[in-house]
Amino acid sequence: MDLNDEKLLKILKLKEEFEKELKKMGKLKEVPKKPKRSSPKLNIDITPPAAVDAVNVKTILDVSMQDYSAEDTAVVAALKRTLGKVGNMKRRAIIEGIMNLLLEKYDEAEESFSKFSDDEYRYMMGVLKLYRGDHDALEFAVKFLRERHTNYLPYLLLSEIFLSFGRYKDAARFFEAAYKLSKNPYLGLVYGIYSKDPNAKSLFPVCVNKGGFKILLAILSIYFERDLDKADKIARTIYKKENACCKMIGAYWSGYEVKKELERFSFCPRMKLFKWARDFEDGLLEVDPRKAALCEDPFLTLFFGFYSLARGEDSKADDYFREFSEKVEIVGVEFFKATYPVKNLGIKQFYRPIASDPIAKLNELSVSKLRSKMLEVKRAMALKEQEIDVWVDFKDPEILRLFFGQRHCKHLYKM
Repeated sequence: MDLNDEKLLKILKLKEEFEKELKKMGKLKEVPKKPKRSSPKLNIDITPPAAVDAVNVKTILDVSMQDYSAEDTAVVAALKRTLGKVGNMKRRAIIEGIMNLLLEKYDEAEESFSKFSDDEYRYMMGVLKLYRGDHDALEFAVKFLRERHTNYLPYLLLSEIFLSFGRYKDAARFFEAAYKLSKNPYLGLVYGIYSKDPNAKSLFPVCVNKGGFKILLAILSIYFERDLDKADKIARTIYKKENACCKMIGAYWSGYEVKKELERFSFCPRMKLFKWARDFEDGLLEVDPRKAALCEDPFLTLFFGFYSLARGEDSKADDYFREFSEKVEIVGVEFFKATYPVKNLGIKQFYRPIASDPIAKLNELSVSKLRSKMLEVKRAMALKEQEIDVWVDFKDPEILRLFFGQRHCKHLYKM
């Protein structure tokens, strides 16, 4: 990917927008304070141990590759346990920094990542700045890219930053660049599924043979499964893992409710969305989700559009549909004959996957086009309104976010 100075300057201009977004999220702070040390408590830790070996860790990405679903505390314990096998002091420093990062001891982590200027150290410093909410995180990543444009790490860092910023098309562009530079099959598989590349499946056995990201690969395998019954079986297995991404994907594809999971994984935007959508269908929604949302997610924006439409607020619905269309690439808006009574147009897609052959399709999303096409379908198919539903097929950046795992949302979307 050839990035000239003009394009980089455009990215730098986003800095002010990034700071505004951080302020909205309550994460921008001038001088980060050291976390207060809590008094020791007697606890019995029942967290499953992490299958992570410090010998094979250079960045946080290596942690996910070894044990994608492990809790941060379990990862820290595993790194401490195996750190003695790492004789190189340079390597020990970055591992110590990763441990402090996961424990949210940001000052200590920064001290470790500042010791050297290798690409891995600079990448981890960028991740630290993102997690901590530093106002110069974007500027740091751009400088990293300028100086090391032939390395894939600054591109991956920028992708994660743009994901948190809600600039999904930019996030995808930098993710693709990271793959093209690194030729990493895991990145290629994730990007291929996101971009709906029919050849993406060919990378799946390559990734399996490499032996990493096992849980992530199980999650991604669902996207290749056209049979919802088979997808349901995979989802139920994934759901058993105590990990936000596993719970989120497992719940959506199997239809599980997420009330209990939200108590533990309140930072997951998608699980909150699943509950809102289901509650709305059941007449149990007690809040206006448009006012309660704290996180950036295009699926939320799309939900707000259909939620507003169901409430007869056409102008607001169009605003949300327009925002959604600007942020992501829509593949199509598909109408289908429902096998269930449709309570609210388009709402079921937010808590259950849809498997049905489309009977009509739109390339644009707006209230007027939805109503016009609905009338056309009713007349042509002799169907009632309650027998027709829609779902929106789009390039979902959540697939890219899955690569970074639950700690992306855990550290950025605390509630």
